[in-house]
Amino acid sequence: MKIVSLAETKAKLSAFVDECARTPIVITRNGSAVAVLVAAPTDPDDLDTLVLANSPRFREMLRAARERMDQGEVLSHDEFWNRVEALPEPGPEKESSATSQAPARPPTRRRSAAGKRTKA
Repeated sequence: MKIVSLAETKAKLSAFVDECARTPIVITRNGSAVAVLVAAPTDPDDLDTLVLANSPRFREMLRAARERMDQGEVLSHDEFWNRVEALPEPGPEKESSATSQAPARPPTRRRSAAGKRTKA
């Protein structure tokens, strides 16, 4: 980990972008950390995870969902997909080839006697 000032970051951004592939760069303003420069993951799913993990709105959605789960407000796998499949089709003004159908229902997964996940 390297710690640099915002002024230094402005002057040497290109070099720090290269260096963050090896170690995170902590950027400070008036001595306090305000940002961290890290290399972008090569896997797009990992990039999505990184962005969502740093989203206050998404973290609040997760907190609220966990609270509802703790209170017993949960759906079974089948009930979830029944609700998804019951959603109305989007209207013509919003319909596109990518969003015109409900997502495909994944197979139910069960645990084998050995504790491994298997398709039902």
